[in-house]
Amino acid sequence: MVIAATNSYKSLDAALIRPGRFDLKYTVGNPDKNTRIQLIEMYTVGKRLKDDIKIEQLADFFNGMSCSAIETVLNEASVAAMMQEKEWIDMECIQEAKKKMNQ
Repeated sequence: MVIAATNSYKSLDAALIRPGRFDLKYTVGNPDKNTRIQLIEMYTVGKRLKDDIKIEQLADFFNGMSCSAIETVLNEASVAAMMQEKEWIDMECIQEAKKKMNQ
């Protein structure tokens, strides 16, 4: 049994994906809102979010993003907060981190 993964199925050579090579193909999409909430809770363990940040609203802010992208933004926001000598991660840090990632 062979299992393969790619972020860019369309860029694979046709000979690799022809019938008989990989018979089952699955698409793993971006996380739904409940999963994003769980990811935010998991990725912010040990990090302090500003009290006015609601996890549900943050999950909406991350709509359409992959698990790793959410993790990256939260880690970058944490670094930004430390660099700015803030006691917590605020929405400004999160927005800056997301914008930085999209560049």
